[in-house]
Amino acid sequence: MNGLSLIDSILDGVYGANCGGRNSERNFIPAVDIEKNSKAYVLYMDLPGKAEADIEISVKENLLTIASAKADGANSGATNAANDSAKKEEESRYLLCERSLAGNFKRTFTLANDCDATNISAQLKNGVLTVTIPVKAEAEPQKIRIQAA
Repeated sequence: MNGLSLIDSILDGVYGANCGGRNSERNFIPAVDIEKNSKAYVLYMDLPGKAEADIEISVKENLLTIASAKADGANSGATNAANDSAKKEEESRYLLCERSLAGNFKRTFTLANDCDATNISAQLKNGVLTVTIPVKAEAEPQKIRIQAA
């Protein structure tokens, strides 16, 4: 990491990477928790302000990808929102910006060998995306009969 990158990371930590400055176009990284029980892996991703239509989930080979290319409602290009934003910008400016989720994100996860990728389900509720990845039923060991010679 060079000196300029170090300074940028310190300033981003203090002022927020999405709130203006040199790195304001940086994508955000949504928080994720993953748990495993006997039946499935369950992934929880915080996506406040996102709608189902804004989120794309795909599986290719052994990779689960969750992405969004749309900005959240507060920063969308809607005409009324843009006009309100312009008026607000004339009156005030942000001093601290911690809850902005504007921008794109893409997270990719490698699925374990015991995942059943054909039966993955997802639900978005109260700003939390829950992705359930079932575990394949374990194959019973095959018994091999020994024949007399």
